Amino acid sequence: MLLIVLLGIGHVLNQSRLRYYAAADETSRNLAITLEKFLNSHFLEVDLAMRRAGAEFQAMHAAGHFNDERFSAYLRSLKERIPQADAVRGADASGRVIYGERIDLAKPQDLGIREFFQRAKTEQELIIGLPARSRISDEWVLPLAFPLTLPDGGFGGTAYVLINSARLTAAFAALNIGEHGVIVLLDNRKRVLHRYPESGDMLFGSTIKVNAITQRIMDGELDRDTYTIVSPRDHLERTLSVSRV
Repeated sequence: MLLIVLLGIGHVLNQSRLRYYAAADETSRNLAITLEKFLNSHFLEVDLAMRRAGAEFQAMHAAGHFNDERFSAYLRSLKERIPQADAVRGADASGRVIYGERIDLAKPQDLGIREFFQRAKTEQELIIGLPARSRISDEWVLPLAFPLTLPDGGFGGTAYVLINSARLTAAFAALNIGEHGVIVLLDNRKRVLHRYPESGDMLFGSTIKVNAITQRIMDGELDRDTYTIVSPRDHLERTLSVSRV
């Protein structure tokens, strides 16, 4: 009788454990899909706005009526199309920030030291740069940039949007991820663009190691996947859902 009771208890506990894992899988997957759709929609808004800026920049030059103030005003007008943006600005070919909002024309900031500005010289697409502390607002921001091209195909500078990292934190915090839950946003070079909650062992901009499944997703072999691992950082067992944005 005792053996039967123990087997019964073991069966109940095992079924409870399986339900717990299934619930964790479903919750993690749903949260990842929600985040994927939110970020995809947001990045698409920025991409469309920056492509418009690039087209306007080229058209102004082609028509022979380009001037800094007119293009600066155009960039400021794009702000209403990107509600999540902290600022919309632009830099000339030398990296001087002279277009857009909240700029200092007497002492323009130099984007030449920023990685995303150097990438914009060769990459003809929306570039998600590394998080940086803004020298204008002194807040952590995530830059999303698009190259500006002259009519002859030459590099004319870059238009860019700054997303305040605090906005991403607020959006992530609105999701119920549990006491030990973590949300990490990586770029395609495995660098941390954002983490909620913040952690000293995974700083913004740092490069992390990923497992084989995550690497396959980053390589485009899969769109998303869910799996359970023991975290090498805190040794807690976690269910991970990874989605490609």
